[in-house]
Amino acid sequence: SNKLDGGLAEFFFHTDYMDLSVASNLQKFRSAGGKPVDLGTDGSTPFSAQPLVYLHLDDGETADNFALNAGSGGNFTVTGALTTYASSPSD
Repeated sequence: SNKLDGGLAEFFFHTDYMDLSVASNLQKFRSAGGKPVDLGTDGSTPFSAQPLVYLHLDDGETADNFALNAGSGGNFTVTGALTTYASSPSD
């Protein structure tokens, strides 16, 4: 019964702990200018291992591709419709 009505640019879930208050760890996800960085096609760049869940869209992909998990877990079933925003955090 709990559903998300909002927007996500990417969703990354890894089971390893990383202290994001350490600047060098935070820069694995965000540039010095505050923009998101490329986590790799399967999200393995920050930990050198594929996360359990990595949901994202590459340029030109349709919103439905967001439910395709590039992580090591399975894909998701969408209830309702996925849409894209006119801009992204990296714009």
